[in-house]
Amino acid sequence: MREIADFQMPGIDGLELQRRLAPTDMHIIFITGHDDPAVRQKALATGAASYLKKPFSDAELIKAVENALELRKLP
Repeated sequence: MREIADFQMPGIDGLELQRRLAPTDMHIIFITGHDDPAVRQKALATGAASYLKKPFSDAELIKAVENALELRKLP
């Protein structure tokens, strides 16, 4: 499974969402307008497929989706 989610949502942030979804083996692509390098590092280290800072290009989004699809193929 794959998911694209904004990092800052009402009532929950991306790291909490990722923690809750970890048992499902879901690969999340986060998008954010408020990039924090430490948060980016933690999200990627704990399983995010990608972490894109707004604004991002079509090519960056396509690459992130391709990477998430490749992660699903890995054992």
